Amino acid sequence: MVCAHASWALLSADSRTAVLWYGLDILFGCVAPIYLFLSGVTLRYALESDRGADTLRRHTRRLVRLLLLGVWLQIPILSVRQIFWNHEPTALAQLLDCNALHVIALVGLLLVALGHLLALRTVAVIAAVLALALLLTEPVLGLLPGRELLVPPFRGLFGPQPQATLPLFPFALYPLAGFVLGTWLLSGAGERVRVAWSGLVGGSLVALGFLLDAIAPAADFWRNSPWYLLFRLGTVIAAVAVAQGWSLRRHGSLAGVVEWIGRGSLGVYVIHLVLLYGSPVSIGLVGWQRNTLVEGSSPLTVALVAAGLLLCTLLVWWCWLQLRRGRPLVALAVKQFFWAAFWGMFLSRP
Repeated sequence: MVCAHASWALLSADSRTAVLWYGLDILFGCVAPIYLFLSGVTLRYALESDRGADTLRRHTRRLVRLLLLGVWLQIPILSVRQIFWNHEPTALAQLLDCNALHVIALVGLLLVALGHLLALRTVAVIAAVLALALLLTEPVLGLLPGRELLVPPFRGLFGPQPQATLPLFPFALYPLAGFVLGTWLLSGAGERVRVAWSGLVGGSLVALGFLLDAIAPAADFWRNSPWYLLFRLGTVIAAVAVAQGWSLRRHGSLAGVVEWIGRGSLGVYVIHLVLLYGSPVSIGLVGWQRNTLVEGSSPLTVALVAAGLLLCTLLVWWCWLQLRRGRPLVALAVKQFFWAAFWGMFLSRP
């Protein structure tokens, strides 16, 4: 994820014409689906592990916070009046765009609500039907006239890439698929057999998507067709199979690894985006780079920047974890003060 975002943000235009870049861009295009897929897996794991009376309230509260965090990451100006009253179309489009956190939160809220009313197996069936519907209706959405001209927030829901970062339709397919396959992937019985079947199914979907709609240059790869969705889904399942195989050799079970990823990935996701792209209260590396290296960076420079960005991200996340574990009340006070100060400034500034 860090390498993908650094490459898209900093790599020079000349470097994007190389044959190697096409292969890397296809790989980078599977990063978000893997992240979304694992969010569905961890949600299924969490709901099966926690069936208490207040499950709905706690999971809903967490997902709403996740949704608001996704909105915060895309606030372009530290003033709500400038966004709406000054009629900035690009700023409004950025604010109402759909990113990975939006997809995870919206799909998660739907699944949690259904899980409160129905058995989880029934919810999984509904999720499978919705995922299949997204797969089959993508060609219909692709035929919509003027789809790239949709106004916010409909562009974030139905628009094509790159006008929409991660449109809810069809990217909701991946967390839904993760929710459907979550129990099977994390079951304790027959893990080695499941690893083999996961690799076989994932590889078959990759081959099917490749053969039916051969991978074209990167610009074409970003269009969403059913075959590209299958290609990406197959890549995700195959990647999970590789993780399972590695986990069996190292830890004996994937459940603990997935839980660790689920706990740490959000912090890494948010921190590296803030460091790279900035936030409502910081300029970020891209803003600095735009003023100093207008022509973009070489592949070696981008690789070094990505390595440094990853190191800084992990360091910041580790420091925050140490503060939260050693001084939980201080960490809570810092977090509450930041959010209170930010929303106060955002709502009150002219």
